[in-house]
Amino acid sequence: MKKKFTHVSSGQSLVEILLAIALFVLGISTVVTVYLNALTSERAASERMEAIFYADEGLDAIRSVRDVNFATLAAGTYGLAIDGGVWTLSGTSDTHDLYQRQIQISELDADTRYVTSTVTWNFTDTQSREVSFTTFFTNWQQPSGGGHGSWATPKLAAQLDLSGSSDALAVAATGTTVYVGRQSSGGGEQSGEHGNSGEHGHNSNPSQDNFVIIDASSSTNPLVLGSLDIGTDVTDIGLSSDGSYAFLVTPSNSSELHVVDITNSSSPTEVASLGLQENGDPQGVYVSGTMLYIARIGNPTLAIVNVSNPLAPVEITSEYANFKGAGDVTGSLTNNDFVFLAGHGNHKEFLSVNVSNPQHPGIAGHINFSGSANGLSVAASGSVAYVGRDESSKPEFETVNVSDVSSPSSLGYYEYDGVLNSVRTGNGYVNLGGSSSTAEFLILDAVNPSSPLRYASVDLPGNSDILGLAVTPDAAYAVSSNHSSELVIIVPGP
Repeated sequence: MKKKFTHVSSGQSLVEILLAIALFVLGISTVVTVYLNALTSERAASERMEAIFYADEGLDAIRSVRDVNFATLAAGTYGLAIDGGVWTLSGTSDTHDLYQRQIQISELDADTRYVTSTVTWNFTDTQSREVSFTTFFTNWQQPSGGGHGSWATPKLAAQLDLSGSSDALAVAATGTTVYVGRQSSGGGEQSGEHGNSGEHGHNSNPSQDNFVIIDASSSTNPLVLGSLDIGTDVTDIGLSSDGSYAFLVTPSNSSELHVVDITNSSSPTEVASLGLQENGDPQGVYVSGTMLYIARIGNPTLAIVNVSNPLAPVEITSEYANFKGAGDVTGSLTNNDFVFLAGHGNHKEFLSVNVSNPQHPGIAGHINFSGSANGLSVAASGSVAYVGRDESSKPEFETVNVSDVSSPSSLGYYEYDGVLNSVRTGNGYVNLGGSSSTAEFLILDAVNPSSPLRYASVDLPGNSDILGLAVTPDAAYAVSSNHSSELVIIVPGP
């Protein structure tokens, strides 16, 4: 019997060897790439946490400088140094290893400073990174009766009765100009032109106008400047950074966004509108540069709109994660790639959303608070976020650690004793507005966010709930459910 031998050419063997080598090299390259990416991510997270520490330390240092001598906080850009064991302003920046810190101080009035602590560093030779914290500092040592009063003793300055019986739903403010959004239907006659301390005022705007501009330069005598009818409820208001446009969000399925030119306060003009994809009703809007982030009920929950040309807004979100709805939205003050939502899902009442790719936003982290109440409002200050909830048997106010925006964690809570419709910062404190029968407006001292403390409150006259808040260093503007006082102005007391 003859044996058969199979002949294998040397060329074929060489090809197989080269293929095996190529596969081996590819496998090694993949492993190395994954490993290097992991190291890069770990380094980025580590460096960011270090930068957050220095930025937060900057605000703590300014607080110490303020406590020694408020007059030292002149407007300008500074660095920090320790002299004799005491923090002082020094130069225009200070450096710690690879991190550079700058303190920017702006003077809002004689007794209020707006302070930004910014830390920058070079992640690579071509890529720089930054974190920034902001807050207000007041001259708390100002004697009683001087300056602009104290938020320890807030008082009701005025109630403004807008024409008709439509509920006021939303409020925004810049300086002493206040913008109010209302329901689209109403009625009633107008009588008079203003509100004042001690009695309800009226205005001459048409009863169907649901966007109203108010001059509150006299907190006891607010005046209606102008108004506009957009034909649908206004559920929230965002303002452009230059103060030229108001962005109104509405439940209208054909035009959830309305852009209004407000450069002439006596004659606001709608210049554009936009119908968003799907039919989720907008509840909140946050403005960051040329981007709008709109929180909606149901899915899709978050819409992102480019308003670089306010006359032609463009929705750029094309894919939506399943967020289950949200009541409000605000931005992270430490990372511009993230926004925070007050969620409506029973297991996601707080959400941190990565919007670095605005076409495809995704949940980076979330918190399931006790109970099943929806999140209604959200605000942020530095590395802490604040959430207001629709709850009466569980804590309605929650604090969240967002120093790591991808992994938020619960810090503390406060029992507000009512539905908490609005949570806002802006005067150095956390301000709450809702349905508490004895403290519709309540101020919390959240210096220790793990244990926020009641600081002061105002009980509104009659049976009034606060539906929305806008807060500045000198005043809190609340829209209420009382049809004879849709706008309430609260100021620091003597």
